[in-house]
Formats: sequence, C-alpha cells, structure tokens
Amino acid sequence: MGTGIFASTARFYIHDHLYSPVALTDYSGNVLERCEYDAYGNPTIWNADFTTERDSSNYGNPYLFTGRRVDILDFYNVISTNSKENDYAEAA
Repeated sequence: MGTGIFASTARFYIHDHLYSPVALTDYSGNVLERCEYDAYGNPTIWNADFTTERDSSNYGNPYLFTGRRVDILDFYNVISTNSKENDYAEAA
C-alpha cells in the first residue's frame, strides 16, 4: 500500500458499538493489539492474537472505554477521564 513516514507510523482504531477501541491496526490493516472491557469498562489489553495480556498499550494508546481519552495513573488503579476519577483497585 503506502510508503514513507506516514505508512510506517499511522495507527487506526477499530471500535465497537459503544465507540470503545477494540483493536489498533497499522496502515496495512494488520492488527497490532486488541482491547476487551468488562461490564464496568475495565480494560484488558492483549497482543494481536489474544495470547499475551499486557499491562498497557505498547503503542501509547490513550483511548479506552467509550472512546474517551484517559490518563493512566498508578498502573491502571486510578484512571482519570473527563475530569472524573475512578478507582478500579480491588478492595483490600
């Protein structure tokens, strides 16, 4: 397909019915990583073929549940989105 800087760095989102990104692809359409969400919007990030779970996006993806940009603090325990903070840490 394309060549040059854009083709090597472009990333595209595939989203679900809630506009939550479920896959990140490259310029050629190859899936780079996938994301699943539980009923509460908690993300699980996977490699392209769902064999390895990741702690965070390898591509710096800042968009998660319902397509909102998030600031990740404390290894996914506190997620700041739209001036609202949610504590997803399990109760001790």
